Amino acid sequence: GKPIYCSPSIEYSSHWLYCQPPEVYNEDPERHEGSYVYTVFQVRVRPQSFTVQGNTLHDDIWGDRQVIFDRHFSNSELEWLVTDPNDIRVTGLMVRVSDTDPKKEVSDRFAKHQALMGRVRSPRGELRECLPKGQWEWNCAPSSGHTLSQNGPWQAYSPEEHALIEKAFVEW
Repeated sequence: GKPIYCSPSIEYSSHWLYCQPPEVYNEDPERHEGSYVYTVFQVRVRPQSFTVQGNTLHDDIWGDRQVIFDRHFSNSELEWLVTDPNDIRVTGLMVRVSDTDPKKEVSDRFAKHQALMGRVRSPRGELRECLPKGQWEWNCAPSSGHTLSQNGPWQAYSPEEHALIEKAFVEW
């Protein structure tokens, strides 16, 4: 039979494609728009009883699969496929109400995460632009001790090194 799809990520599980939140209209005549009610089952899955796979959302729905969906989980582990219903137990019902249209909420999340990929936070807390998005850099500042200067120059890795690091980062 078909597997049961689960995710360790509440954010991924509550994507509009999976939970299809209905629009509930408010009784307040001053508010013409409604609210969207997201419901997701919280489950417990028997260890080693599932297959892990990455984000399978179509590009029209999530855009670039290199853009992280949930900062708590790698994109390569967002979906768990359980084939035996006896290996899964419902332990709760998660409910969230939002005034934002579900498709707009996802597109806003994508834009935010995509923008963050092009910037890093320095030790002092300010954001600075990186080289082109996805370009790995290393600190080539001269060292006067055990650590490098965070203010020192940054240099891009070679294309071969970049490809190796990016592959490891995405798969991690």
